[in-house]
Amino acid sequence: MLTQADKKNLADRGTPIETIEHQLAIFQRGIPFTNITKPCTIRDGINQISDSKFPKLEATFNRAMSSGRVTKFVPASGAASRMFKSLLACCTEESSSSPLPQSEKNTLEKFLTRLLDFAFYEDLAKTLASQDRKIEHLSAEGNFKPILEALLHPTGLNYARQPKSLLAFHQYANHIRTPIEEHLVEAAAYARAANHKARVHFTISPEHAKAVQEHIQSAHQRFKQNDID
Repeated sequence: MLTQADKKNLADRGTPIETIEHQLAIFQRGIPFTNITKPCTIRDGINQISDSKFPKLEATFNRAMSSGRVTKFVPASGAASRMFKSLLACCTEESSSSPLPQSEKNTLEKFLTRLLDFAFYEDLAKTLASQDRKIEHLSAEGNFKPILEALLHPTGLNYARQPKSLLAFHQYANHIRTPIEEHLVEAAAYARAANHKARVHFTISPEHAKAVQEHIQSAHQRFKQNDID
């Protein structure tokens, strides 16, 4: 199964051929499901920390945080395409002669009904307005295709191709935050060192690195203005 070129490449990387063959064998036979016998409970898989230990543990954490040893780790490379899978399917089905399956009709109906509840609503409305369309009219008419295209496609907000970390996610009384911004605020709350700096490690896809870095810099400036540094 492995070519000579494959074997040379593995040798150059210091990876034993046996390791790859073992991994390929796992793919071939599949991974069996784990048999669950019972849930974990306290004293049976879960250790419960007594109240008397909390002051010492808290003091240990505070010393580590103050010295800058605490880092908030955030896996942030997940693609938003999975979040919008059903809506993307609606776009595809609508452009073909095939009718929408009932499950996708239900998803679309719920999406349009709750449109105002999404944090990205105002951005979506502005995008449609730039195309001389009113989101209220489109939604009332059930004309969902322009709404979905403005939300998902590159001609609009392009959410289908963005990482989830950059989407407008939480709506507050006078502002909106992305997941990245929420993590920055959390880090400032419980991982800030004595020098008032909080360390956050984001894992991101290379193709989104520039956009994420620019977003973090922009968020940092806004937070500084609101005394969140």
